[in-house]
Amino acid sequence: MTNARDTEEKVLRIKTLKHDSGALFMAVSDDLPGLSVAGLSTDELEQKIPVAVREFLELSGRKVLSIEVIRDALYSQAHFGPPSFIAHASLMAKHAA
Repeated sequence: MTNARDTEEKVLRIKTLKHDSGALFMAVSDDLPGLSVAGLSTDELEQKIPVAVREFLELSGRKVLSIEVIRDALYSQAHFGPPSFIAHASLMAKHAA
């Protein structure tokens, strides 16, 4: 059983970039340098981001308990460019050896 002391909560901000042609969107994050998710729509990105964040964190040696991705309401207003996302990750805490 996992208790609160064994978990760590991370909030990861993810921004969306739109190619000039309008045919490709990229999701990147300063909180996860190297994360890059491509899609043909922001809806496609929204589906791919949780998987990509989980894989990124697991490949970085973290045990991921859960990932929830939501649109960032502050930056996801209609007619103001592609949406941004916030990923809430619940991880096993790192303990000093």
